[in-house]
Amino acid sequence: MSPRRLVALLAALWLAACATTEPAPPVAPPPPGLFEDSAFAPAQHVPDAKSVFALSPAMRSYLEKDIAGLIRQQGRQRALVDALYSKAQLRLEYDAELTRNAAEAFDARAGNCLSLVVMTAALAKHLELPIAFQALVGHESWSRSGDLSFVNGHVNITVAKRLVDRVGAYDPDTQLRIAFDSVPMGRGQALQVIDEATIVSMFMNNRAVESLQHAPLAQAYAWAREALRLDPGFWTAYNTLGVVYQRAGHPVPAAAAFEQVLAQDPRNLPAMVNLAPVLRTLGRHD
Repeated sequence: MSPRRLVALLAALWLAACATTEPAPPVAPPPPGLFEDSAFAPAQHVPDAKSVFALSPAMRSYLEKDIAGLIRQQGRQRALVDALYSKAQLRLEYDAELTRNAAEAFDARAGNCLSLVVMTAALAKHLELPIAFQALVGHESWSRSGDLSFVNGHVNITVAKRLVDRVGAYDPDTQLRIAFDSVPMGRGQALQVIDEATIVSMFMNNRAVESLQHAPLAQAYAWAREALRLDPGFWTAYNTLGVVYQRAGHPVPAAAAFEQVLAQDPRNLPAMVNLAPVLRTLGRHD
């Protein structure tokens, strides 16, 4: 495969999560004409944002029956954290191949970091525990599958005690950070808090990228479109949408998607290397 073919199909894949802390500044919606619905057949699976955090009957039973005794002994926060880490409880396994929603990750007892963070958030929400989500910025890695290359990010979630459960004295366990990978903090890295709209957008974007490899392009388009509808400020999804257009043979909207990323981040490497061959296709050599 030629280097030109490889860089032409770069797609940014972020495995990340977000939080419900300070609201992000308003972001303009995607520009008119960016979405070309008529260029794709209807998707077989309609993206459903509500399903991302939806609690299944099995998850509810686990909290209300299986670890009810542990909750009474240790409190809600510590019982949940111990269940997540203990091989005697959930027996979670890290699986980077597929992005699952909360219920799917619970049933499989496995998932990538986004899937496991989403599952943890759903369980914590049912226990009325305050949560926050953090993306590790500055430690992105590259991977490759077939003719696609990906930028992989990492995230974690913090789970706090309910206000009613906190004691008056200093409590070092008021807020516990849960990470499902072994990425160490290092120089040049930072933890960035992101909101819940972004976590769902990231979930949709991951599904879009996975569909680029295994499903019809119409399905990838549906996921990418929904990612941008949910969070127009998640620029990675514009890049993914551009790759979908490019692979479907629509260079004009592909260029518009990549240029939308570069308008906000002129040094965005995936968007730059994706845009270059599209411009050549359009005769815009300069």
